[in-house]
Amino acid sequence: MAEENGQVKTYSEEEYRKQLAANSALIARQAIGYALGFQFGGERDLYAALGYKVEPTFDDYLAMYRRGDIAKRIVNFPANSTWRKSPVIGDGKSDTSQEQPESAFIVALKGLIETRRLWHYLSRVDRLSGIGRYGVLVLGVRDGQEASEEVVKGAAKGIEGLLYLASYSEGSAMVTDSDLVRDATDSRYGLPQKYQVKRVDGIQQVIHWRRTIHVAENLTEDDVYGEPRLEAVLNRLFDKEKLIGGGAEANWKNMDKGIQADIREGFTGEGQTLTDLEGEIDEYMHGLRRFIRTIGVDLKQLGAEVVDPSGMFNVIMETIAGTTGIPKRILLGAEMGELASSQDQENWAGVIGARQVDFAEPTILRPTLDRLIYFGVLPEPEGGKYMVQWQPLFQMSPEQEAKIADSYAAAIQKYAPPGATDMVVPVAEFREKYLKLPQVPVVDDAVAILDEEDAMAMGDEGVGVKQPADDAPENIESTAGLNGAQITAVLEVLTRLRAGELTAVVAIELLVSVGMQRERAEIVVDEIGKLPKTLLETAATGTK
Repeated sequence: MAEENGQVKTYSEEEYRKQLAANSALIARQAIGYALGFQFGGERDLYAALGYKVEPTFDDYLAMYRRGDIAKRIVNFPANSTWRKSPVIGDGKSDTSQEQPESAFIVALKGLIETRRLWHYLSRVDRLSGIGRYGVLVLGVRDGQEASEEVVKGAAKGIEGLLYLASYSEGSAMVTDSDLVRDATDSRYGLPQKYQVKRVDGIQQVIHWRRTIHVAENLTEDDVYGEPRLEAVLNRLFDKEKLIGGGAEANWKNMDKGIQADIREGFTGEGQTLTDLEGEIDEYMHGLRRFIRTIGVDLKQLGAEVVDPSGMFNVIMETIAGTTGIPKRILLGAEMGELASSQDQENWAGVIGARQVDFAEPTILRPTLDRLIYFGVLPEPEGGKYMVQWQPLFQMSPEQEAKIADSYAAAIQKYAPPGATDMVVPVAEFREKYLKLPQVPVVDDAVAILDEEDAMAMGDEGVGVKQPADDAPENIESTAGLNGAQITAVLEVLTRLRAGELTAVVAIELLVSVGMQRERAEIVVDEIGKLPKTLLETAATGTK
């Protein structure tokens, strides 16, 4: 039997076994904690020697977060990166990226995002949950009930029914053993029934679980307590503090060296006693005087070798980066004056992309939207469900995009027929896909140039290039039907034919391969000898 809510409750044997298992697990974890750092059968306690905490509390993590430089970044950066670009929510009819959505659900959600700063509070509770073992998002609903009472479904009646959102850390939204559901037959067994929330005005308020969103990351044996983001690297953060603080102190002491007074043999103290000498040395050390009188005493300046801490600092930071999964350059912001490499950025974007899908969406975003729909703050989405689309995080710089486009251009030029690269990738496609430029009308100057040269060759009497007969096949295309790259390829083939580098048969096949009709190619090859050589070379090079 046990007392619960002032009443005596009888538990079954199965319920007692579950409770005993939970208590045993807690005791086992405590035993592991106290065994940390012991070597040689307990004769050597590394944690005690190195100043590490065996059982750090929430206050320890909070102090490190508030005063620690790297510690704050370890907690904040994953959350800030996750919510840096707001997700797009859609229900098949509209989505939040549209200026004028048609769906009532999306319209209400966009209003909530603007008036209640929804993304801001989701990002905040994500950060706060990483300081301790969990964080809590409180949904302030206008339903006429006390905060400690259950919320009736649909009680909010629109977005005006959500008065506020508030984010709390473990230290401000506490859960005691009596706040957990202990009934093993309850679907919420082991989960909080209520929270003891300490508001900013200092008042402690009991809040029912239905009015909250519980956020915990890296859960292990239960769904309540996760792992603080600083837990696995706490010892390394202490090492960093000792290294930087100790190094700064050593440099300070080395710059302000001490003084050693050697008393010579036969010192009598006449004219200056030891007490007088000590007083003058103190005044000198504290800047009250710039000279010391010595009678029978030799003064020597003390100094010590200062060790360069950069090597050990790099070891510590590499260990922290490897443990947290944050690339070292990104963790520090910059290294040796160089910004984080694109490879680091791409890897980190992959880590955050997985975090968005595996943690932020199922643990924070969807529970919040589902609860708001349950309250009646948001209407039901079209079709009864909604979709979440996270926006890409990694974005290449213009220099990186230009380098990639250049590589593609080189590959296309290598495998395309001479002068006919757009037969592999059209110009419009290359411009839009690889150069990220808008499409523009392409003016084919090569066609105009060729027509002009044809007219010059023909002269006023129309002599020169043979014109197709009136009864020529209708499928014979003129040169003007080719694009700029094909025209360039045609001129190159004809130039090589005229120079004797190609036979007529080979030239015809090459002209057909670049898009010219076979009948037209045969006519052009047959008449090529009638053109002046200089005219053909001029057309091929584009000069006049």
